[in-house]
Amino acid sequence: MKTFTHEESGKIVRSELEEGERLLWHGQPDPKAAAFHNARIAFIGGIISIFALWWMLAAADYGIPDFSQSMKLRIIESVAFLVLMVGLGLCYTVRIAYVRALGTIYALTDRRCLIIHMAQRKTVQSYREEDIGEIEWMIGPRKTDHVMFGSPEATVRKGVAMMRRGGFYNIADGKAVETMVREVFNKPYTVRS
Repeated sequence: MKTFTHEESGKIVRSELEEGERLLWHGQPDPKAAAFHNARIAFIGGIISIFALWWMLAAADYGIPDFSQSMKLRIIESVAFLVLMVGLGLCYTVRIAYVRALGTIYALTDRRCLIIHMAQRKTVQSYREEDIGEIEWMIGPRKTDHVMFGSPEATVRKGVAMMRRGGFYNIADGKAVETMVREVFNKPYTVRS
């Protein structure tokens, strides 16, 4: 999947706008930053895979596995193979995050925040004023920012994973986007004591 040009992503977002709605900002996550965010998971997957390969070789007496051997040895080799598959799956999360970021478009209008995923099929998550919770800006990996805004209730209702609030992840100039989101939804900065 290729990344969208600014004009292409703008056209996709404009097709989702309601009557009289104005587009204020749109952008895409940085795919390299999204992949880098999963590097620790891939590292752990690599360690698990190396361990599983060693386990399989040790069970086969450092030769080619002979599945005509005892049932106990076949079970050990089968479990090691399953562990290897889990490790390789964890290594693949980097690629999944990269491709998912390529197919994601973020938008802010005068009425709502939009998250559009274009990977396999087009899905649109829309966050209106009642869905906006506390707005947070965070510095992300590789000189990118995160702007989180979805309330916990809206995050569950929209079908987003509970571990991650609705928001714009791995974007450039997140502080400016946070300021625009605060202005649109009248959410001033709050000082915590």
